Amino acid sequence: MKKFTLTLFAVMAAVMAWAQQATVTPPITATIEDYTLTGKNYYNPEDETVYEDLNETVKVAFDGNDVYIQGLCGYLPTAWVKGTRDGSQITFKTGQFYGEFTYGSDSYSVYFCGYDGTICDVVFDYNEEYGIIKTQTWIISNSSTTKLSAYHYLTEVMLLRGAAEPADETVTPPAGITTVPYLFTALRSIYTGEGFQYDNISRNANVAFDNNDVYVQGMCEQLPEAWVKGTLNGEEAVFATGQFFGNYTDADGDWKLYFVGALAGVTDQLYDVEFDYDRQTHNFTATKYVLLNSTKDTYAPFEQYSNVKLERITNSVEDIEAAKEMSATYTDLSGRTISNPQTATGIVIKTVRMSDGTVFSKKIAR
Repeated sequence: MKKFTLTLFAVMAAVMAWAQQATVTPPITATIEDYTLTGKNYYNPEDETVYEDLNETVKVAFDGNDVYIQGLCGYLPTAWVKGTRDGSQITFKTGQFYGEFTYGSDSYSVYFCGYDGTICDVVFDYNEEYGIIKTQTWIISNSSTTKLSAYHYLTEVMLLRGAAEPADETVTPPAGITTVPYLFTALRSIYTGEGFQYDNISRNANVAFDNNDVYVQGMCEQLPEAWVKGTLNGEEAVFATGQFFGNYTDADGDWKLYFVGALAGVTDQLYDVEFDYDRQTHNFTATKYVLLNSTKDTYAPFEQYSNVKLERITNSVEDIEAAKEMSATYTDLSGRTISNPQTATGIVIKTVRMSDGTVFSKKIAR
């Protein structure tokens, strides 16, 4: 959970309690497990309330009917709170002391509190079989045990047994890589609620080669700077499904957009995106549907593309001169590898791979 600029702390400093108070620690007999914390974290970085979606690993400890949770306070992420289980409910008393948080040269007491219009205990529903702990009560990191003065607060809190998956990361090509302009064309289909709307589209794209790695920018119109990464293998380029384009906001809400592949009529499985690659023209032709998807592992298309092509716009002298030799192999006329071409005699075939993906051969007479 992020540590945010605490603009409220200076205002509250005069009313903070400085006396030493006891923090919660699970007993050594407790069984500690990883859980994934989800929900929303609201905070006030610069006198403007904003929020982040939560998806992070916290600790939950069980010792008989005592239950402990670590990780609910962003300012003191190692602090624990203690609850008591009664059947399918776990109650955490309000006012538990998280600890002292230091900001600058000052320290501030931080308390665990619930809030439902007033300060209250936090009651979680607990499903032991599926490992689900959830509550609709707001959970507050508070400066007081009796009145609302929150540093940040969590809503829609749910804990799921098991560690959180790694956060989605966007693709970044290596620094200094040479890009080549391409034209992206496809038949786009969008579901409007009344059926599918089809249109032919074209837009600029960029392609960059790094040995057998190939990077494409421009596959997502909503996030035109986003890249995806594939692997060249002969006359095929394969892009792993589920690559993250980034976050996108429109009038309908906030979206996560992913690059995935699909087959016609198949909605229960996603596939890697495969392209046929023409080494003479350097053009790519997709062999499956390409989805701009709202999830990375289930069929939920934002937009769907068929007949996808990436066509190189130019093969000018400037393009060729910009390319760099990445690797070279040497063979004789029978195709046998020559390990030391400098001392070889007769005709040597040099095969060169360039940084733009170009592969060419030439004869060298020794």
